[in-house]
Amino acid sequence: MKSKKQIIKSIKVVTVTILALLFFGFVEKQHNEKICKSIQIKINQWQNCYFIDEKDIRELMHLSTGTPIIGSSFKNLDLKKMENKIISHKFVHDAEVYRDIRGELFVNIVQNRPIARIIQSDGPDAYISSEGEVLPISDQYTARVLLISGTGANELIRSDLIDTEFGSNLFKLLEIIDTDPFWRAEIAQIEIDHKGELTFHLQVGKQTVAFGQPVEISKKLKKLDIFFEQILPQKGWNSYEMVSVKYRDQIICK
Repeated sequence: MKSKKQIIKSIKVVTVTILALLFFGFVEKQHNEKICKSIQIKINQWQNCYFIDEKDIRELMHLSTGTPIIGSSFKNLDLKKMENKIISHKFVHDAEVYRDIRGELFVNIVQNRPIARIIQSDGPDAYISSEGEVLPISDQYTARVLLISGTGANELIRSDLIDTEFGSNLFKLLEIIDTDPFWRAEIAQIEIDHKGELTFHLQVGKQTVAFGQPVEISKKLKKLDIFFEQILPQKGWNSYEMVSVKYRDQIICK
């Protein structure tokens, strides 16, 4: 049996809980009845490029509601639906939509970041994002990124890289190049032939690099490191026109 003190204490806890729920319910009701007074949009920058701008975001938000947002009551605005509509845009990686008690609506946008550009001779170019997605070219900005060309590059347009075995292997290589300052500065273009074999075109020096399939990537890059750090300083930067690292335990220079 509970003591009288315990019963009184339990009643107090229940009473406080009910009052708190009523208070927060009242605050929420008041909050929902607020009118949206303004929209503040923040888009993260990447190399001073915006692949999507405030106008695009406002249009997406309007499409999610079908009515003007400013002047509408928050109870009639589905913020989660707005978020999902904004995220559906190919150049948006993530979005957050929230409001404050003053009636302002805030939108924070994280753009997808291109790390390579696929060049097609018989079709539109495309970007590859840092998430392995294939993105369309933007009319607003052009990203200065690694170029990918060749007959085998056309196949990359068909799906996101992470959806195929070859694409996933290639994406691992692209991630390494993107995150390594030396490789990012040195490798200007990757050419892919119909067999899926890769050739690097360099920024410095006249050599091309026969890399082969995008497998055993770390081992091949270590061999290429040896070429740059040990062979070229001794032989000179223009001593060879081609170096191959595609065969196991071999560096072939011609």
